[in-house]
Amino acid sequence: MLRLTGKAVWNVNKHLKFQGTIGTDINKMNFEDFIARSTPGVLAGKLTQQIFNNNTLNAELLGLYNNSWGKIDFNATLGGNIYKVDNKTTTITGTDQQMSDIIAILNYAEQNVMGSTYKKQINSIYGSASVGFDHTYYLEGTLRGDRSSTLPVSNNTYVYPSVSGSVVFSEFIKNKKVMNYGKFRASWAKVGSDTDPYQLGLTYTTGKYSYPGYTIAMINNNTQPNKDLKPTMTSSYELGFELKFFNNRLGLDLTYYNQTSKDQIIGLASSSTSGYTSRLINAGKIQNKGVEI
Repeated sequence: MLRLTGKAVWNVNKHLKFQGTIGTDINKMNFEDFIARSTPGVLAGKLTQQIFNNNTLNAELLGLYNNSWGKIDFNATLGGNIYKVDNKTTTITGTDQQMSDIIAILNYAEQNVMGSTYKKQINSIYGSASVGFDHTYYLEGTLRGDRSSTLPVSNNTYVYPSVSGSVVFSEFIKNKKVMNYGKFRASWAKVGSDTDPYQLGLTYTTGKYSYPGYTIAMINNNTQPNKDLKPTMTSSYELGFELKFFNNRLGLDLTYYNQTSKDQIIGLASSSTSGYTSRLINAGKIQNKGVEI
């Protein structure tokens, strides 16, 4: 495995800077599974070789600004990101070993080569801004837009915002011997997500065995595709308190949350007569709520 990372920073002035980061993971693996002749269940012998070539790229460009005016603190970020996955797997299978002491794919009467790919890319642009006043009041907002290669063109771009605020009410308390810190917070957020690639249409593969002079192909989907998939959108809001007592010796963090997911992408079991084990759909609404202490 090889991991490469790079980062460049340009400090325009004490308030504004630009930074770019890029990272890539290159993973190449080879596996071999040998089953000798006369093995129960595989009397003719079998050799399986798998070659994995996995590549991941993550690149980000950011502009960051911060400043303060008296009791007001301000921070802002604007940037974009590219996330790309390109995985290739080759599986070579040999059956009916000809000479017992030679472990090589050419030593098998039946040979089969199957390849598979996993490609996905998400392009994103996002921004955030936060304002603080007198180290007591805080307000922050974010906005992000993603474009995913795994969704249909009509639905592959989705935008989701968030907003949060907090008040450090312990700043109003003069005697802090008992409770030295107290904060009330509230937030609302929306998050979008996509799915795995190749879920929109039929995919094909070559057959395990071939007919002399011909290549046999077949549909490779176990899940019935859905060309009208939508991104999953999850909305949530939280209310909470954070309290610290006796010079941080004792603390309490209380949060109420309510989360609703719409258009979740799930696979429903299908009748075997359809030729698929499941079908892909956008579900209705799923809600979770509770209290965390």
